Amino acid sequence: MPRSAFAEAVLSTALRCVRSPRGLLHVADPLIGPQLEAHQGIPDALLDHLTRGPDGAGRGPATDAMREGRRGALTDVLADARLTEETRQALRAAGVGHAWYVPLRSASGESSGVITLYGPPPGPAPTETEWKALDLVVVQAGEWLDWHRRTVMLDALEQLHARGRALAGKGRG
Repeated sequence: MPRSAFAEAVLSTALRCVRSPRGLLHVADPLIGPQLEAHQGIPDALLDHLTRGPDGAGRGPATDAMREGRRGALTDVLADARLTEETRQALRAAGVGHAWYVPLRSASGESSGVITLYGPPPGPAPTETEWKALDLVVVQAGEWLDWHRRTVMLDALEQLHARGRALAGKGRG
């Protein structure tokens, strides 16, 4: 299964777990940081802002949750000092009142990514049962992403390296 299809399925399941209308899934890339892999229900203007703005994947509450390995929350996006005024206004314009940031971790504790779930104001917080369901999803997703990075990606890179060496050897003859 391609990583992008997996990310879409995980995000869709996560949104259903906590009855959230919209969200993002970033995958951790050890060289370049969090990379947007899937999104659902995000208006184009907000998606554009979140992927290019100063509070995008490289900095902010989502990155904090991913780095620290624990859930984070913004109970009032208009009052959170970690966001720029421009980001707060972009979230408000999209009807976002609160956000939850849920890290994807491997069994070894390595960060595999983060899911961001957005809800309207005032909107209810997920129940304990919903959090437990989501926790099951993110543990399995973190493990799969870690496995994918360690096997599929490394195998592909090794094959590419071997082909490059073989082609380089043919050019010398």
